[in-house]
Amino acid sequence: MKIENISEGQIIKNYKALCSELEIEFKKGGSRKAQLQDLERYFKYHKDGHSFIITEIYEEPIEKIDGRGRSEGSRGNNNIYGQDIQFLVADLLVRQEEKHISISRTQLLKQVNMVNENYGECSRRVKELASMYKIEPYMIWDFYNTSNSSFKSAVETALKNLHSKRLLWYKDIVKVGLTDGSHRDATYDDLDKINHYELLALEDTPFETIEEVPMTKHWKPFKDKVSKLLKEHTNIKYYYNAYFISVEQEYLEKERDKLKQYILEEEKRNNYKAELNDKVQDHLYKNANKRHDNVLNTTSKMWEVRNKIEYPNKMNQLIGLLIDDEQDNISLLLNEYINQQITDMNIDGLDELFIG
Repeated sequence: MKIENISEGQIIKNYKALCSELEIEFKKGGSRKAQLQDLERYFKYHKDGHSFIITEIYEEPIEKIDGRGRSEGSRGNNNIYGQDIQFLVADLLVRQEEKHISISRTQLLKQVNMVNENYGECSRRVKELASMYKIEPYMIWDFYNTSNSSFKSAVETALKNLHSKRLLWYKDIVKVGLTDGSHRDATYDDLDKINHYELLALEDTPFETIEEVPMTKHWKPFKDKVSKLLKEHTNIKYYYNAYFISVEQEYLEKERDKLKQYILEEEKRNNYKAELNDKVQDHLYKNANKRHDNVLNTTSKMWEVRNKIEYPNKMNQLIGLLIDDEQDNISLLLNEYINQQITDMNIDGLDELFIG
C-alpha cells in the first residue's frame, strides 16, 4: 500500500479510484467494508456521496482493534437498514409530483440504493449470468431468495414505521406486464385469473401451498404453466408484487412541515444512499458466510449448495455484480455473451427464479 500517493485535502472520486491511488486490491461486498475499516488506521477521511475526502494522514498507523462483539453486527437487518430506508422513502415521496406511488419492491430498492440496476434484470436472466460468470445457477437462486427475504422484511418495517407516524399509508398490490409492453395495477378480474391459473399449476406439484414450491424442481414448470395459461386467455405477459404508497393530499398540505424534515439536501441524500449500499453489501456477505459455516445445522434444501467451498466467494461475487452501486450495467455484456453461447448452453430452465 502506497500511503505516500495521497495527501490531506485530496478528493478522490470513488472507491475504485482510491484503490488505484493506494495501489491496493479493488474488493467487493463484505471484503470492501473490512478493507475500508483497516484503511482508517492510516488516514482519516469523510465521504461525499461516493467521493473520499482525505482530511488527515497519520504519521503512525493506529493499532488494529478486534471488531468482534460489536453490537452492530449482531443487530437484525431491520435495525441495520431501517432508519436509512425511512429517510430515503420519505424523501422519495415528498419529491414526487403525484400523491400516489405504485412501485415494485425491486424498483423501490433501486431508488433507495440498496441494489444496483443489474439486480432486477439478472433475476430474469439466471442462465446467462450463471454461464458468463461461472457461478452455479442454484447459488444464484439461493442468493436471490435469501436477499429478497431480507429486503422484504427491511422495506416493510420501514414503511410500517412511517405509517405509524401517519406520514404515509401503503398496501400490497399486484401489477401486470401486458403483451403490448405497458404495465398497470391488476384488476379484480386479473387477480381472479392469476389465482385460478396458479391453483391449476399447483395441482401438478406434490405441494399444498405455493410457498413450498420455490427452491424445488417444480418451480420452473409451475411458473411456465401459469404464464402459458395467462398468454392463452389474457393479454397479461407476467405479473409481480408491488406497493401502493400514498399521502392524502389534504394531509400533505397541512402537515408539510412535518415531512420537510425528511427532505434531504443532495449531499446528505447521496451520503445516505452510499452508506446504505455499503451496509447492504456487508450484511449480505456476513449472512452468506453464516449460511456456509452453519450448513450442517440447517434443514434447508439448499444445504448441498451452501456447503461448497466456493460458496462464500461466489456470494461475494454476486453482491458485487447485483448490489454494489458502483458496478457497471452488465446487460449489454450478457446480450453479447448469450448471442455467442446460447447454442452451447445446457443449463435447464432457471430463467424465472426471483421470488417477488
